[in-house]
Amino acid sequence: MKHFFILIFLSVFPYFLFAQNPLDHSIQKNNTENSKRLIERYNKLRSLKSLPQIKHDSILDDVTNEVFANDIKYRESFNSFNEDSIRFLLYNKGIIDYKYELIEMADIDTISSFKKNFMSDASKNIRCGYARKDGKNLLVKTKNYLEYGYSVSSVHSETVDFFNEKNLSTSLKIFTDSVEYHVKAVVPGKYKFYYSDKIPSNSEISKDQVFFDIKTGEATNHPSGNRNFSDFNLVIKSKYSDKFIVIINEKNELIAVIK
Repeated sequence: MKHFFILIFLSVFPYFLFAQNPLDHSIQKNNTENSKRLIERYNKLRSLKSLPQIKHDSILDDVTNEVFANDIKYRESFNSFNEDSIRFLLYNKGIIDYKYELIEMADIDTISSFKKNFMSDASKNIRCGYARKDGKNLLVKTKNYLEYGYSVSSVHSETVDFFNEKNLSTSLKIFTDSVEYHVKAVVPGKYKFYYSDKIPSNSEISKDQVFFDIKTGEATNHPSGNRNFSDFNLVIKSKYSDKFIVIINEKNELIAVIK
């Protein structure tokens, strides 16, 4: 009898998983549509007050959904969000923006909180995502100073000999000498960068770093396609492909991280 129930469970379990995935996908899709409508609504109100438009970003929607799905992973012991884990999540999702706000609210507080967070900031470079789950709402805003375009690597190869069990073989190993990152200034200005072994926290911004200017150049060796890469003319020349590029603006604010 025991084996009979095990067989039933094993036969039903895959169907249960299959049923769960479409449900999760449906929730995410619904959250993205709600996010678009929410931002469109407040952009109309911002227009009436001559405020710049907020850009909806579906990747930031994914960030809020990820936080909901793995809540404990992104929390401190006293229930606030963990800055390091949130920044690493943004980075892993392809968001190079460093400055962010993550706002959590209950359904009962949405009207006042939405008004405060959508209408009080007159910045021209806000990107936003949103999700709702089980009566909780999560809003993420970033300040977008630079847009990432593409990178060009300079490499060299070396012949490496190694023993195989059967014979002596020869292989080529590729090494990255340097990387050129091409970006576009969403907010015009002068930018500089320094190298870091990790994504720094706000409290870890050091004045002792060696800074390098980000210079204007030509968009060369860019990928083929319909996208116009001629605007990606700010060039960051990195000598260390394994290190993070931490970017600072003219106000000495940390605004982006690239690797």
